[in-house]
Amino acid sequence: MTTDRAEFERRLLALVRSYLDEADALYPEGYDIGEFIVLYEVFTRVSDTEQLDPWSGGPRAGYNSAGIAWSSTTNQYWLEEALLAEAHERVRRMRFDDGEVTDSLEGEATGSDEADE
Repeated sequence: MTTDRAEFERRLLALVRSYLDEADALYPEGYDIGEFIVLYEVFTRVSDTEQLDPWSGGPRAGYNSAGIAWSSTTNQYWLEEALLAEAHERVRRMRFDDGEVTDSLEGEATGSDEADE
């Protein structure tokens, strides 16, 4: 196993454990996690002989962004889309509530926040 892979696995497990600790506190009577999606911003190693554009690069020299990838526990695209849409709405609402975005959220779905409390 490469050092990069081991570091990613460590970070991913730490993130999941952090959420589970939060869920344990929020839902002491118990909870269950259904389907889930993990999103990745992927950076690929660039050949030492490849000429990079001046604006290219990732978090480390010699890497370039290949884009976004994901892993999902479901093979049902409608469910993946619903999960991503809900996550996007929550992020937008939190950013709006924190004053990070000021554009109107009108027209976006406004589900109940009771599940978050």
